[in-house]
Amino acid sequence: MASILLRSPRFETQTAVANAVQTTLKLYVDAQSTSNATTLRYTIQKDCVAGQPVLFEISDLCNDYLVMTFIGVYPDTNPLSIKVEINFQNAAGVDISGSTQTVNHRGYAGYDTFKEGANPTIVTSQMQSVLSILLPNSFEGEIPFINLTTQPSNQIKYQTVPSNNNLSLVVAGLTYKIIRSNCSKYGIGNKVTFINKYGALQDLWFQTKNVTSFTTKNDSFRSNIISNTGTYSTTNPGVTVFNKTAKQKFSLSSGFYPEELNPFFEELLLSEQVWVTFSNVAPIDDTLKAIPVFVTNSSFQEKTSLNDRLIDYTFTFELAADYINNVR
Repeated sequence: MASILLRSPRFETQTAVANAVQTTLKLYVDAQSTSNATTLRYTIQKDCVAGQPVLFEISDLCNDYLVMTFIGVYPDTNPLSIKVEINFQNAAGVDISGSTQTVNHRGYAGYDTFKEGANPTIVTSQMQSVLSILLPNSFEGEIPFINLTTQPSNQIKYQTVPSNNNLSLVVAGLTYKIIRSNCSKYGIGNKVTFINKYGALQDLWFQTKNVTSFTTKNDSFRSNIISNTGTYSTTNPGVTVFNKTAKQKFSLSSGFYPEELNPFFEELLLSEQVWVTFSNVAPIDDTLKAIPVFVTNSSFQEKTSLNDRLIDYTFTFELAADYINNVR
């Protein structure tokens, strides 16, 4: 059983047995289950040649069933349960005895990069790219991990960093460095939570400038306000506006970060699911709520202490919905 990352391709291959002319793959997927998958979702057939490998790609099919949410807490999260069953048929369309191969996987909402090669898997408890975490002074934080040896379901778990820990914390056998930051001029900052490259929830604190902006659009038409006596009221609009909508954006600055945490900002830019929790000056209905957003930045220039001395980043986020509620 492998712990696989479903935002990158996952290839399954078998060599066709003697007398085989057709291959059948049955893909079983159960959403966030603690046991092996039992629900058949897809049946895929391919022609084959005996003695030659047959290749299937399954990640896109599985990813449709993976649901990640965040409501401000960090619960234990079961990965997707996946079972792949491959067998072969002869020219008569009959299954060839003993040809069935079955493998079970656990699927996560993560990815690998081109440099890491094909068929990425998670092989350690580490569920974030760097063994460090930056938190505001006197605040708790969460470190994601899995324990591949004692958790049959390979759940994503979260270890709380105590508010008074300023040094390090051992999580599932790995030591994480705790970095504290104090930016009292702007308060404690705003927390951005995103799905990282391993498929776990991860936090980044943006502790300095916060700028909120709006953009609007609407339709309009020119009204006929003339009366049947040839007069009109100067208080009636000659142009009527309708279907007015608005988008809200937030520009957040990170404050100074150590260079070792640069991969976190790269993963934020690449994340498909992001939430902002406002804890500074914000509209009262936004404060301390996890609000779904997406990153509008399309590029990222990595800063280093050699080139830039002090490292900080500014990201722009857009509310992942129209500002005026139009959910129907």
